[in-house]
Amino acid sequence: MKKKHQDLVDYWELKINESHMGIDWAEAHNHCWRCGEGVSSTSRLERAHIIPDSLGGLDKPENLVLLCNLCHNEAPDIADKNVMWDWIKRTSSTHYEEWCRLRLHQEFKNLFGIDLFEQLKKIPNFKRELFTEELNKKYSKTSTHSGRFKYSTRAYAIKSVIDMVIIN
Repeated sequence: MKKKHQDLVDYWELKINESHMGIDWAEAHNHCWRCGEGVSSTSRLERAHIIPDSLGGLDKPENLVLLCNLCHNEAPDIADKNVMWDWIKRTSSTHYEEWCRLRLHQEFKNLFGIDLFEQLKKIPNFKRELFTEELNKKYSKTSTHSGRFKYSTRAYAIKSVIDMVIIN
């Protein structure tokens, strides 16, 4: 029998310290436990197995957490009950916007081997408005997946506009 989201919150609330998660327990029934994204018309929470089904994990509250689709797809699939909580702790942020900013920063570094924030500092003040205008144009030529921009999409868009603004 599938447990409702609140059943999972009720189970874990007394067992796990929320200070290491992307949410607090008051909003855990409708926000991703890693990134803190709230449920909307374009996103939903998924019951993610701590120990995967394929590795003998059970469909019980003690083996389930709530993650958005993107975080669920990135979650570790290891038969060790401590790994999921360690991953959430090491990669979460208490504010969704901050988590997104840090996630984009990491994606940029992974793709281009350079620091996004250092690149943004290279844009002269008099070109910042141009940067914003060009980035909005670039974003208009991209699409979303399940209602959200992928971090790779954002990184490539930002990189191309940074290159254009700094060179010109």
